[in-house]
This record gives sequence, C-alpha cells and structure tokens, in this order.
Amino acid sequence: MGGRATHSRSRRLRTWAGALITSAAAVMLLAGVGGVSPVAAQLAFPARPKPPVRPQRSQEQMLVRAEEIHYDYTNERVSAVGNVQLYFGNSTLEADRVIYDQKTKRLHAEGNAQLTEGDGTVTRGEIMDLSDDYRDGFVDSLRLDAPEQTRFAAPRAERSGNFTVFHDGVYTACEPCVEDPTRPPKWQVKGARIIHDQTEKMIYFEDARLEFAGVPVAYIPY
Repeated sequence: MGGRATHSRSRRLRTWAGALITSAAAVMLLAGVGGVSPVAAQLAFPARPKPPVRPQRSQEQMLVRAEEIHYDYTNERVSAVGNVQLYFGNSTLEADRVIYDQKTKRLHAEGNAQLTEGDGTVTRGEIMDLSDDYRDGFVDSLRLDAPEQTRFAAPRAERSGNFTVFHDGVYTACEPCVEDPTRPPKWQVKGARIIHDQTEKMIYFEDARLEFAGVPVAYIPY
C-alpha cells in the first residue's frame, strides 16, 4: 500500500508539472512572447557526476581520506585538507577541506563540497555544515540532483531529517543542456521557499512562478 501511495503522489506531481508546462506554452502563444530573451540570471544544473568509489568497511565506522589530517586535541577537532573523502553509512562527503568538531558532532565542509547519498541523491555546495549523520544542517550555493529526475538549486538550503527547505530556490525535472549546461532548462519553477520531502517524494512551493525557456509565464502564490 505504501509503495502504491508514494508512486501515486509522484505521478500526481509529474502530472501537475506537465499541466503547468502545457499552460505555459499556451500563455506564450497567446501573449506572443516567443521572441522575448530569457532572463540573464539563471541557476545552471551541471551534468550528474559518477558516484565515488567506496572502500570496504563497516557501515558504523567513519572513514576519512585526505592529503593532510590534523588533530587539535585541545578543542577536540579534526581537520582534513586536500581531496577529502569522508565515508559514513551509505553516504560520501567530498570537499577541499573538512573540519569535524567532536564536541558538537558536526562537520564543516568547504570548497567544492559534494554529498552523495545511498539513494543516489547528489548535493553540491560551496559550504556545508552538517550533523555527523548528514541528516541536519545547511548548505550555501546549493545544487541538488535527485535520482527521480528532480533538480534543485538555491543560494542557501536547510536540511532537517528528510525535509530540505530551499530559500529563493529553483526546481526542474529537465536534463541539463549537453552543449551548454549554463543555459536555463526548458521549464523551471522558482519559489521564495521550496520544501522537498524525500520520504514522501513530494514538493511544496511558496510564492512560486513558472518559467519557460527562462521567461516567466505564470505565478502561483501558494
């Protein structure tokens, strides 16, 4: 029953998005905005990376690989620098630098940070501040590529368990352009807040607007 319900919700979401696209196309034709140039400021969605090679180890152990590892015994902090790879559970965190605070049990990753989760979800950001089980925290300059062909981007996002809140976020299900990944997708939804429920595979929008080829065509307040 649970699997069918989740599938039904996911199907309704895709149907809702498809209806928005169809409406957007009609609006563009009626309004004659086909020649309007796309908005210059867009959030690009890069191509999906290959998953990192995972070493053999216990799921309960945290394994760190880096060019340098420094121990601050006074403040109970461990700093890993240079091509850092941190493995825990089914997830892998990669960054230029990672600091682990043993007192607060939090990880601070900066520089090309990327979190690859067991379900295939890939999150990228310039800065990540996360709990050591990766379930809570925030990410700056975020890009999220989920396995069900959903993509998100935002200047900042907060994560709490299975919920991620994107502030001034962008959502699309379109593949990035192969020739030019910086081009805006065929359609995208921007919102003041976008809430993604990973468990239920549901997406909620606040103050959202639909864009087609970078051109705003519809506004959805709720």
